[in-house]
Amino acid sequence: MKRTKIGKVPDFEYRVRIDSMKGRDKVIKRIERIIRSSMEYRDLMFFLKENVDFDQCLFFSGVTNSNGNKSRIEIHHEPFTLYDLVDIVLCKWEETGRPLNELYIAEEIMELHYKNMVGLVPLSKTVHELVHSSYKQGTDKLFIPINLIYGNFKEFIEEYGDYIDDVIYTKYKDKIDKTKELTPDSFKALMKDFEYLDIEGVDKLNKIESDEEESDNLSVVA
Repeated sequence: MKRTKIGKVPDFEYRVRIDSMKGRDKVIKRIERIIRSSMEYRDLMFFLKENVDFDQCLFFSGVTNSNGNKSRIEIHHEPFTLYDLVDIVLCKWEETGRPLNELYIAEEIMELHYKNMVGLVPLSKTVHELVHSSYKQGTDKLFIPINLIYGNFKEFIEEYGDYIDDVIYTKYKDKIDKTKELTPDSFKALMKDFEYLDIEGVDKLNKIESDEEESDNLSVVA
């Protein structure tokens, strides 16, 4: 058997190269997936639900997954979404010239979570979807008041303020302004809205009985 001798193999370091906005978006979403699927993230979410009353919806206290209830409570990031947080930390790494490593960036963001520097709120699945759809559509259907957010996100702003771009910071300032101007209509999207039909020629709508109700109303002849 022939033996070939080679020199020392250099240490391999995983690095990410970003050459377009589309590529940047893909990197941010990969880091999001790393965070959400990590054991540290799952442990933190479990701790919050067990110890910080994150087992019930911020807006509907009756919607909870405690006491055997099966309501789904999800943790929402505010005033910065998880995507925003990754974008900001990624910007810090780029501007400080550090080689981009998705795992290390995800680790830094998880450390921010454990330092309580990330804003979080518990929401039912339906309300959570409503909040995100409002953001995507750029509407004011529903937003989270700043004073109801758990976590010292202001400390995050102080430490990472130089890396928050104008778009993200403007959204944050808008949320502060909306919080100051709260009215009952600010939560109109959460209210039940009934619509009554006024049909021409019909004065009264009769109740349509089900088959079961009809059988109950039949008289039995012996």
